[in-house]
Amino acid sequence: GNVAGAVISNVLKSGSNQFSGNVFEYYRDSKMDANSWANNRSGAAKPKRRQDIFGGTLGGPLLRNRLFFFANYQGTRFDAPGSETVSVAPAAWRTGDLSSVTAVIRDPLTGQPFPGNQIPAGRISPVAAAILNNRSLYPLPNRNVSGVQGNFVGETLTTIRANQGDARVDWNASSGDKIFARFSMAEYESKNNKRALPLLMGSRTTAPFRNLAVNWNHVFGPSLINELLVGYNQIAI
Repeated sequence: GNVAGAVISNVLKSGSNQFSGNVFEYYRDSKMDANSWANNRSGAAKPKRRQDIFGGTLGGPLLRNRLFFFANYQGTRFDAPGSETVSVAPAAWRTGDLSSVTAVIRDPLTGQPFPGNQIPAGRISPVAAAILNNRSLYPLPNRNVSGVQGNFVGETLTTIRANQGDARVDWNASSGDKIFARFSMAEYESKNNKRALPLLMGSRTTAPFRNLAVNWNHVFGPSLINELLVGYNQIAI
């Protein structure tokens, strides 16, 4: 459905002279999940998560043989507290001591190597030094790994909240006229509420959706039928 040439047709159920409906619940947690390779390497615990997808449908008569309704709803709740593996500079690097680095560190002004890969304190930006020395914003490594990759594990929290539903009313106005109106809506929000470091920016994604449709079928005679369909669609990003 995401390329030219595809045609997708959706049909929403209508109510009938009998009340009918259903409810459902899908539940998942992290007990059966495997830990990631990066977490295993850094000794981080397996992230916890919980997911619930629930909802139901209901349809029936408002006026027997003439007026019917149908409605449905689905909600999604996803919570994933856990950990994130990132790389931070060791304490020595923050003071300009890069002697543990095998690559040659050169002075950007002269192009000459710094002796012993030691950057003088006066050549370090005061802004960078303030950030590097603020342990609340940029903590020291908390994992012993070879090198610096994945040497810090911090807590994270990701949440998803989604609600969607439809409501439809059908009216048999006469033997030759049938009218229905439908309204559909969806709300979606995904957030990184917490990252491993305060300096790492989170993200938030929202996707509200609204759709309205009105349909009128009129029979003029045995060989002539007219269908009028009016629709409105709104997607905000």
